[in-house]
This record gives sequence, C-alpha cells and structure tokens, in this order.
Amino acid sequence: MTSTRFPFRFFLLALLLLSLAGCAVKRDAYDVPEIPLPEAFLQKPLLEETPLVSLSETPLDSILPAWWRVLGSEELDRLMDIALAHNQDLRIASLRVAHTLARHEQAVGGQWPTISIPARVGVEAPRQGIGDNPRGSAVESHNIYEVSVRGDWRFDLWGEKRALAEAAEYRLWKATFDHDAIRMNVIADVTTAYAEYLSLTDRLRIARETERVVQEMLDAVERRLNQGDATRLDYEQQRSAVFGVKAVIPELELQREEVVHRLSRIVGLTPADFETSGENLESLALPTVIPGIPAALLLRRPDVRTVEADLLAADADIDVARARILPPLDLTAQIGYGSRHFSEWFMPHSLAYNAIASISAALFDGGVRKSEEKFAQARNEELVELYVRVLYDATREVEDALATLRRTEERLAALDVACEASGLALEYSQTMYSLQAADYLTLLITERTHHRNLDERLQVRLERHKGLIRLFQALGGGVEVGAPLPGKGLRPHVDLAAVGGSILAEQPAPLDETGVVWEEDTPDMPDDDWMIELSGLFDKASTLAAERDLRQHHPALMNERLLYAFESGVERADGEERIIWYRLRLAPMESQEEAETLCQELQQAKRRCHVVKP
Repeated sequence: MTSTRFPFRFFLLALLLLSLAGCAVKRDAYDVPEIPLPEAFLQKPLLEETPLVSLSETPLDSILPAWWRVLGSEELDRLMDIALAHNQDLRIASLRVAHTLARHEQAVGGQWPTISIPARVGVEAPRQGIGDNPRGSAVESHNIYEVSVRGDWRFDLWGEKRALAEAAEYRLWKATFDHDAIRMNVIADVTTAYAEYLSLTDRLRIARETERVVQEMLDAVERRLNQGDATRLDYEQQRSAVFGVKAVIPELELQREEVVHRLSRIVGLTPADFETSGENLESLALPTVIPGIPAALLLRRPDVRTVEADLLAADADIDVARARILPPLDLTAQIGYGSRHFSEWFMPHSLAYNAIASISAALFDGGVRKSEEKFAQARNEELVELYVRVLYDATREVEDALATLRRTEERLAALDVACEASGLALEYSQTMYSLQAADYLTLLITERTHHRNLDERLQVRLERHKGLIRLFQALGGGVEVGAPLPGKGLRPHVDLAAVGGSILAEQPAPLDETGVVWEEDTPDMPDDDWMIELSGLFDKASTLAAERDLRQHHPALMNERLLYAFESGVERADGEERIIWYRLRLAPMESQEEAETLCQELQQAKRRCHVVKP
C-alpha cells in the first residue's frame, strides 16, 4: 500500500511546487507607461472676438461624441446617419471585431480540459496479432467493443494559457478601438467633404455673379468704343477678363462634382444614388471653443487606445514566450468499458481506466524558444515608442487645429475689411469711369482685386471650418469615452469631471431613439416571422443611425415595422458589459414573398440585406 501511495503524494507535492514556480513566470499586472503631457495646449482660440449672445456653454466632453450636431445642419445629420450605417470601412472594422472576438473565445476556452467520448466497434484478425498466426493454420478473428470518456488537459503550470487569454482580450479591445478610430475619421471626412461642397457652391455663386458684372462692364466698354470714348485695348482687356471668369466656372464645377463623388463614397453609396442640396457655408454654424482644453484629453482618442491595447497584448506575449521555454505538464484520464463480446460490453469486469501525467523538457531547440522571448520583448519596446509617437502626434494635431482657428480668425478679420474697401473702390471706379474721370486700367485693377478678395474670403472661411473639424477629430470626437482597459496594472485615466474647455453653440435637438427594439431590454424577441436582416455588424450608435436612415429614406417600408437589434457579441471588462454588437432585423413580414420584395427594394437603394427564415 505504501509503495502505491508514495508516488502519488510525491506527484502532488511536485505539482504544488511547480505551480508556485509558475506564479513567478506569469505576472499578475501589465502596465501602460505614463507619458508626460503638458497641462494645457500652447495655442488658444480668439474667444474675445466672438459674440456670446444667444449661445449656451456646454462642456467639451459632452459635445465630443456627436460633435457634428453643434454645426446645426439637418442635411449633415442625415448624411452622417447614412455614413455610420453604410460606410464600408466601418462595416469591415466591425466584422474584424467579430472574428477577433471568436479568437478571444478560443483562447479562453483553451484554458479548460478537452473531454471526448472515443468509441470503437470492430473486428481484428488474426486473433494472436499480425505475424503470430502459425503457418498453415486458419485465420481466426475476434470482435472489439469499446467506449469511454477521456479528458485531456495541459495544466497551465507556467501561466501560458492565462497569458494567451489576456493577450487575446487586449487584441479584442484593439480591434474595437480600430473600429472607433475609423468611425472618428469617417465623421471628420463626411463633415470636411460637406463643408468643401458648401464652399464650392459659394465660390460658384460668386464666380457667376462676377461673370455677370464683368459682362455688363464689357457691354458698357463696347458702347463707349462705338462712341469713340474707349480704345480697342480697353475692350480686349475687358473681354479677356470676361472669358477668364468663364474659364474658372467649369473648374469650380468639376471640383464640386469630385467632392460629391468623394462624399458619396464616404457615406457608402454610389454617385448615382447620392444627392445633396446644401446652400452655402454660412448654413454651418461655427461654435466657439473656450480655452482650457487639457492635453490629457488626448488619452481618450481611439488611435491612442489602439496602441495602448496592443502594448498590453505584447506585454502578455512576453509571458507566453517565457512559459513556452519551460516544460509543459499534460494530464490524461480515461475511463470506460471494453469487451470482445457484445453481451459483456457493459459488465463490471469490462471496466477499464487509466490516468497519466507527463512532463517533458526540451533539451535542445537551437535557441528557437529563447529567441521568441527576445522577439516579444523587442516588440513590446517598439510599441512603447509607438505609443509615445502617437500621443505626441495627437498633441501636434490639436496645436495645429487651434493655430488654424486663431490665424484664420485673424485673416478673416483683415479680409472683411479688405472686401469692404475693395467693394467701395469698385463702386467709385465704376462711377468715375462712366464720368470719364478715371482710366480703364484703374477700373480693371479694382474689379479684379474685389473679386479676388471675395473668393479668398470664402476659402479662408472654409479653412476656419476645417480647423474646427480637425480640432474635434484630434480630440477624439465621434466616439464615446471608454473606461480603462481591464486587468491589473497602471492605466491612463481621464477624469472627465476635471476636463476643462467648453463649446459655445446652440444646443441641437435630441435625436429620436425610439424606433429600435433591443434584445437586452426585450426578452421575447420575434423568432417565428420572416424578417429582413441588414448586412453587417452594428454597435449601438450605428444601429440608431441605421434606423433613422431607414425611416428617412424608406418610410413606407418602416410603416408598422420595427428594427430589432439581436445581440451578436458582448465585450466585458471586470464583469461589466462594455460594448454590445448587434445583428439588425426588420419585422414583421406577412410572408416570404413580402420579405423578398422589400429586401430587393433596399438592395436597389444600396442597402444590402437578406431574408431570414423563421
């Protein structure tokens, strides 16, 4: 009895000691390095030059997630809904989150034992085994009946599987932040392209007005030429000015058409399916940024958090590489029944079992595993430098945007005076020329100067709007602020209650969020009706945008129907839900034929979908 118990006790003692050693290999915490940032940005907007009447002050952190709405454009809101629901880059990023989530689930599942049920029914011959049947004797066979339950488990002695699961979790968050970074850029791209479209519309209006004015002047010069009061040189110079303006108009029209094509691509449609009817750049409000923006706000940017998550994953990879240098412990246990006679298959005497523990150490591998550890460490150091670079680049982008706002305000103030002065000079020169008190060259110079000032002022106004757009983008606008990444260790944290800076703007009306039925709020979701499923994976913001887009462009289809959001993946941290991903379905449908007809209607409008059977 003693001889059988001693090895088992010895094995348990060895396993305990090895487990304690394993705790020294797998670290419990991974840190994000603390990068010093300035308390505030160097540049500040020209607040004192902006009137404060009829505007409300709103904290910057509450504006950032949907910052484009403070611009006060319903058409921009409509375009943004289409983009958030249908932009292909966003859809690709969300599906990358889906397959990264699957990889994370695999890594978590890999920590558990594998349980299988091997079964075998067969016949073997010869009975004695191959090569043992006597020469000249008949070949005899026997049946085999076996069934058992088997468990295989690689005991996580050195923390390899835990480190793999943590690395997979951080890479899942990296994919999520990649999606948010694309969303941040899509929102900025839509707003920029729309502002360019409005600016080009303004410039075309000015160009056509200039064409009308110079054409009228050409007619006046021609009349004076016929009367002998003007020279042929005056006439040809004015004709040159007319056709110079005519040549500018097609160029501006081409630029506007290209912007429309680019805008249609960003929102996920073809140019043939896209239309916009913006009036002028003045229709976009220009909120005022009040100084006091802390540089720590950059830590909420999704591209910064992408590198942060990748850095933590690389830190966990170091533990994975270290654990793989050490010998693994494999445990196998199996119990079942086996017999050569079917009638005795499950008799007590047919019981069979075994339990095996094996551990093996690599004696020589040419330095492969040690080099993997070196690679993981170098990768981690590289990502630390990348993290610093991304943060400093973000700081530069904010400084550039604030400088743009400040300098364009200064330029606009000067150009307003210049336009007023050149407009008066043009009026005076026209009057004096008609009275033959000024020569034609003076008139031509003042005419060109005035229209050049008008066009330049429009371009500077566009640059001012672009500066505001770049500021919101540089501050990570367009996404919700997330909590620190899960796990122990140092994490960057932004105290939103202490965030300074605010926006002076008219408060936008709240968005309607009543048209979506969420699975987490409604346990009895429809599952026995024909439904139309929209292609892709959606987060909450894009779900709401998709519903508003459908209601805006397909009101008949949405009549007496609802958009159901079915959970397709939940990301949690510290036991709490952080992000939920959804599959969207329209219901109810009276029949398969109705569902297929309405789905074809959506597909013709470039809203991809398919019919789901009950």
